[in-house]
Amino acid sequence: MNILLLCHEHPPLGGGAGNAAAQTARHLAAMGEKVLFVSTGYGGLKNEEDIYGYRLVRLDINRKRMFGCGVTELFKYYLTAGKYLRTVSGGFKPEKTLAYFTLPEGLIAYEMKRSSGVPYAISLRGGDVPGFLKEELLAYQMVLKPLIMKVWKSADALIANSRYMGELAQKSTDKKVNVIPNGNYTEDFHADPAMKSAETINLLFIGRLVTQKRPDVVLKAFSEIKKPGISLTIIGSGPMERKLKSMAERMGEAERVSFVNWAGREELKGHYARSHAILVPSVDEGMPNVVNEALAAGLAVVGTDVGGIPELVRDGYNGYLIKDGTVEALGGALKKLLSDREMLKKFCENSVKMSGKWQWKDAADSVRKVLRGER
Repeated sequence: MNILLLCHEHPPLGGGAGNAAAQTARHLAAMGEKVLFVSTGYGGLKNEEDIYGYRLVRLDINRKRMFGCGVTELFKYYLTAGKYLRTVSGGFKPEKTLAYFTLPEGLIAYEMKRSSGVPYAISLRGGDVPGFLKEELLAYQMVLKPLIMKVWKSADALIANSRYMGELAQKSTDKKVNVIPNGNYTEDFHADPAMKSAETINLLFIGRLVTQKRPDVVLKAFSEIKKPGISLTIIGSGPMERKLKSMAERMGEAERVSFVNWAGREELKGHYARSHAILVPSVDEGMPNVVNEALAAGLAVVGTDVGGIPELVRDGYNGYLIKDGTVEALGGALKKLLSDREMLKKFCENSVKMSGKWQWKDAADSVRKVLRGER
């Protein structure tokens, strides 16, 4: 089966959607499917390359940032990808299209189906689902909902990355929404207790530095932990970066808090290996890839009881769920987590146990069955 995969993110660019798309492409290729992944370029990244068995094409949209695209860049991706697929796609004849995000990727797939009859599935990632992050995205979703529904209606399948996302999407459509959770990264990340210091405890935050992820709450809650031997590493880029660094300086936490710009896969492995817990106090999430990675790497998790996070974190088993992402709630959970080193160790071990139950090869096989109309 020739599968065209559309996603404007691909590692090292973007966030969870790009990682999920790349893992899906990797495992579909391992199953013998021929995959063309059409994404976006940036900096000195190659325009085309073969990676993990699939063909990756990066289109020039004059992308400004690694961590995300603006509306103008997404519109240019829509135009550029459409032109590429009509004229210069190297003779690749897709039999199925898998679009990550409804807009613009799903719209490209919609127009391809109208012009050449290629069936398509949409992987719903959050912002394209009415009701997700409603306080921030309500206006966007209200304006674009008619177009989103048009693209969904014509799709041959809809895929959600968590039960939460599936239930949210189902409120807006009569079409079946297939729930296929993100896989755990057991092939790329491994727990190595010997790498974790016995004297110090390192806490980790990974993600876009944006309001949705609440990195400021992480920093404030951490600053209230005066216990010696505790450090925090914040990995990511975004509009809040300068503010966070200034906050750390004002709080006198510059020595205990490390900031790392967008990290590559190999660099991330080291950070996970040296850390004991990951903090995810997000406002809303579909299913955060960083938690899947953290489970495989043997980290405890402290996260908000929202979205798909409770599908990955069992309160009191491999971490703690907090009812809201306030400084008080996160700070209280951190104090409890750090009060018992043996309990923390057990949480880390339990995360590894959970990670083996559902892997990316399982998720990709389920996507394959959806594309084939087998589920």
